[in-house]
Amino acid sequence: MGHSIQLDHVVLLTVEFDDREIFQWSKVTTSINNLILGKLYYDHCGTMRIQGNHNYSCKLKFKEQSIIDQYPHQVHGSVQDRNGKMIAILFGKWDESMHYVDRNCSGKGKGLES
Repeated sequence: MGHSIQLDHVVLLTVEFDDREIFQWSKVTTSINNLILGKLYYDHCGTMRIQGNHNYSCKLKFKEQSIIDQYPHQVHGSVQDRNGKMIAILFGKWDESMHYVDRNCSGKGKGLES
């Protein structure tokens, strides 16, 4: 009824580093809600696959927010080597911070600076 809009991105993004490592990914679906009444908010949902041309790939799942969701903006996924072996788990919130735990059970997080 015109209360929200959904953006399905169809572009493939690419970044190339000086060492010729290339990563490609597509964006997940973005929803912009409460366009007419209420507090305007947006959300991302779907699966993002990040493919490297050398050693690594990543699959991230952006959880769709529900009305009663106590933990919005959740993201979780994994990093795999070229043989498909999982080498790290990623988790966090897309608007706040992401963390990883590698196969040796050590981890680190990086929060966004305010």
